[in-house]
Amino acid sequence: MGTVKPLQDQLLLEMARLLLPLGFNFRRNSQSFYRKTTLGRWAFHLAFIRHAGDFDITADVAVRFDAAEDVVNRHVDYLSQSEKKQTFTLGAELGNIERIGQRRWTITSSADVTTVASSILKTFERVGLPYLEQLGDPDRALEALSKNDRTAWLHSPFHDSRCKRIVALAVAYGKSDRVRDLISSCRKFLAEREDPGLKEFTRFLESLEQPFSMVKDQ
Repeated sequence: MGTVKPLQDQLLLEMARLLLPLGFNFRRNSQSFYRKTTLGRWAFHLAFIRHAGDFDITADVAVRFDAAEDVVNRHVDYLSQSEKKQTFTLGAELGNIERIGQRRWTITSSADVTTVASSILKTFERVGLPYLEQLGDPDRALEALSKNDRTAWLHSPFHDSRCKRIVALAVAYGKSDRVRDLISSCRKFLAEREDPGLKEFTRFLESLEQPFSMVKDQ
């Protein structure tokens, strides 16, 4: 049984060829394909699960709003400037978007690559691209995240990280009239769950230009 690395490389190159007409450019070191937008960029990422003689593939999509990520990362000292440019605002795995659980493809030989790549592309066009187009709008992204229910967890599963981005989207995209209510709702949500991320969320609030850290829970 040989290594599966050449097969993975073959798949990535085939996906790069298929995605280029859709405006996505391949970045090998992250197994991702990126498309710039007026507000940031979209990403389509492949993950590999290796087995003895084959490997599975999962796929996920993500949206980055530059202005929101700048708010989130402004005073983050554990990320380099280049790493701050790699954070994303929300995203999800394709199977979870479809509500069917994680979707996987399997490659055992080079004969599988073309067929699997075609199937991944079709799923991306049917599921991933509409997700990016819809939630690539900051208003829709804010509404999706700010529900703070299980549907919101799909897009951003870590509660404190999601709450930061809820506030950041409101701050960055002119929703100043909603910021205090969103902060209050998020603080209450985190406190009720005794979420350890509440401290980090509070530190984030203290980093904002306006003094939002003292906003009370509803």
